[in-house]
Amino acid sequence: MILASDYDGTLHVDEEQTLRNLEAVKKWREKGHQFGLITGRSYEMALLPIHEYHLPLDFLICNNGATIYRLDGTVIEHSPMNKNAVKEFFKLPAVDDLPRIFAISSQGTFTVRMKDPKIFGIQLKAPHISLEELLQMETVWQFSLGCADEESAAACAEEINQQMGEELTAYYNQKSIDVVRAGISKSVGISRYLELEGRKGEPLFVVGDGGNDVDMIRDFNGYTITRGCEAAKQAASGIFDSVEALICHALKKESLYNQCGQ
Repeated sequence: MILASDYDGTLHVDEEQTLRNLEAVKKWREKGHQFGLITGRSYEMALLPIHEYHLPLDFLICNNGATIYRLDGTVIEHSPMNKNAVKEFFKLPAVDDLPRIFAISSQGTFTVRMKDPKIFGIQLKAPHISLEELLQMETVWQFSLGCADEESAAACAEEINQQMGEELTAYYNQKSIDVVRAGISKSVGISRYLELEGRKGEPLFVVGDGGNDVDMIRDFNGYTITRGCEAAKQAASGIFDSVEALICHALKKESLYNQCGQ
């Protein structure tokens, strides 16, 4: 069996539950099952908790499905934005006043605009580049945008999708927005991973809590947690208190683990 989990707000919540989730992941993998992260984070940002918690992984999908990585950091497959779409994106009125714009590319993570240097509560130091420099880059996978509040994030994401829906897709979650190439999603990312690894048809569990998780939850009859957003709950085939609880359910369902916590 395969379990693909979102990180922020799903696998990682408060410290106590996060550690319990990670212990459950360890038991899952001890049973011979695969576990991977599928996140809106860049590879560099995903490495922070992987190293901090010594997180055991079998695969890593970043940038909302735009990049699929081997564990050594090699990109297996990627879906960059069209350069003209990148240029047009910065002409949108909704983008003008954003306090924070990160560009995630094959050359690393860069700031195109930075009024608030903290992301996920972490002081992130990324080199600043101009729009002209950005347009010279071979591959741009994602923009991560910071907004003043959730209402403005929702409005900005809606404008991006309305104005550039044929080229780009925007996902908002609270005060943040992730922008990727149109047609890219976590659902597409996990589907491509299964195809590349020849594992289509194997039992798969997916779990997430945010708006960018809705597609994969819906497409794979997946799950959310009690703190998940309303859209995730409506798409989910089940709601669990935590990733730990989902793993216990999955193992019991397959009669592989009869008593959780042992």
